[in-house]
Amino acid sequence: MTYDISRPLVVAAVLLSGLALAACETSGAQGAGSRDNPLKNTSWLAEDIEGTAAAGNVQSTLNVALDNQVTGSGGCNNYFGLAVIEGDSFSMGPVGSTKMACPEVMMAQEQRFFAALTKARRFETKDGQLSLFDESGSLVLRLSRTSAE
Repeated sequence: MTYDISRPLVVAAVLLSGLALAACETSGAQGAGSRDNPLKNTSWLAEDIEGTAAAGNVQSTLNVALDNQVTGSGGCNNYFGLAVIEGDSFSMGPVGSTKMACPEVMMAQEQRFFAALTKARRFETKDGQLSLFDESGSLVLRLSRTSAE
């Protein structure tokens, strides 16, 4: 009795080819942003919060993961939440955070930052800037891009 080894090899090659194609298709959507959601897998630093420049020594950050999980630093505490991002709409669910106490300037900026995030309903990206607008169209947060994962 002879065993034809070529058949299992052909099946394995077909399966591996399919996996490779699926990986290529998936990795295109996982790059630094994507055409359907330019915020996925991006990191931002707050420059302006509701018309007031961010304090130079306080870094309020926004990181958007591939699954729209949002994390970052409010300036004092780390935070997390989930964003709904579709087209140019942006909305944040409740923001959870650590509860450290920091100097007043940090705490004040952090409170403004968290409030602006939860007010945001629409976004625009242009020239390395992310602008978040409330439902009336007023700019509530302007951030600059820092990196992509």
